[in-house]
Amino acid sequence: MIRQKRTPVFVCVEGDSEEAFIRFIKKTYSRGKTHITIENAYGGSPDVIAETAIKSESRLDSTTHKIVWFDNDKDLSKEWEEQLKHDGFMILRSKPCLEGELFQILGEEKKYNKNQAKRCKKDFQRKHLNGRTCLETDDCEKLFGKIFLPHQFEFPSEVITYLIKIASKIKI
Repeated sequence: MIRQKRTPVFVCVEGDSEEAFIRFIKKTYSRGKTHITIENAYGGSPDVIAETAIKSESRLDSTTHKIVWFDNDKDLSKEWEEQLKHDGFMILRSKPCLEGELFQILGEEKKYNKNQAKRCKKDFQRKHLNGRTCLETDDCEKLFGKIFLPHQFEFPSEVITYLIKIASKIKI
């Protein structure tokens, strides 16, 4: 029996919450179709996250999809944006942050602008994480287990929809 080759995917994330969410997506949707490598930049500016992504990905053999994912509350410099694009990265920006995207999926969409990311995070933490500051994979399963089904690939969030389609090996 010939073993199906898994599509290699590299995702560099801004922090712990994004990493936990990617692990949830991987567990729910990958089903052995993709090999997802996650690099956590542990915060910082988009430029620092871009630098981490490029350095970390260069150590891998090959990847079909290269993704860098961060909040939209700070700007990525033109130099790093050009470098990421040159190196074949898809740049994903959560609006205004991951927690804002999650509010959207839960149908609790609140209007937060780019300058209100900290408030959005605090509101999400207070409402869904019992005040904890970091989303964990178990939280994802509790919050989204009935929403994220293995056969559902479209969500109000373009960022989340894209990540799920990559993990599921669906043509984009």
